[in-house]
Amino acid sequence: MLHLVKSEVKKMRRTGVFIAGMGIMTLSPLLSVLQYSSLTEPLKNMGFSTILNSVIWYNMSLFLPITLTFLGGYIINKEYVCDTLKNLKTIPLRYGEILSAKLITLLLFDIILCAYSFLMTFLLAAAFYPERGQGNLLLEFGKVIVMGICIYIAIMPIIVWSGGKKNRYFAGTIIAFVYGLLGIPMAGRGANNYYPITAGLSIIRYEGDLGNSSASYSIGIAIISLVLMLCLSIIIMRLHREND
Repeated sequence: MLHLVKSEVKKMRRTGVFIAGMGIMTLSPLLSVLQYSSLTEPLKNMGFSTILNSVIWYNMSLFLPITLTFLGGYIINKEYVCDTLKNLKTIPLRYGEILSAKLITLLLFDIILCAYSFLMTFLLAAAFYPERGQGNLLLEFGKVIVMGICIYIAIMPIIVWSGGKKNRYFAGTIIAFVYGLLGIPMAGRGANNYYPITAGLSIIRYEGDLGNSSASYSIGIAIISLVLMLCLSIIIMRLHREND
């Protein structure tokens, strides 16, 4: 498995798709800074923590679901486009092993993308609000990484489904886009514990404004929601293998 993951990392590095993913993830801190800079009356205690909360929100509702689904679908789809999937199976390798290696690789890049998003947020906050303290950077960094992993788990069924047929990841990316956007009203109506894409907000105890005072955190329910997504992903993987 380690050899397969290393191979997948090398293959992704040879393409420009990961650079494109980093470009997309740059939009989140940029949009957050522009949003607050455009306010006619600046918020009190405006600084790194406020911007980071906005970045976490944008990553959850828009940029990370799209980026991960596109990247995941792309690296799986390459086997269909290059017609290498049948060759891999003659080594022999089971479809589950191939897909698992790609999912592990995607998880690693998810962590890198989240770390990159945090770094960009730190730099932009330091540039626009140098007088504000940065708070506990290690704790804030941990929140971004944990939230990124939670989002990855939440959209894993879409990624696995997207890998079932050639070019299906285009449809998967659209589904992920809608899935992420629906997280906004779901979290605002206090369903953040139950809706998988927003479950991470409960786990990291998100401190931003959910837009509704009824929002509450239940880590247990949030974890169950994500575990169900893992189970659904395994079921879809098994169905792919049986239909192969």
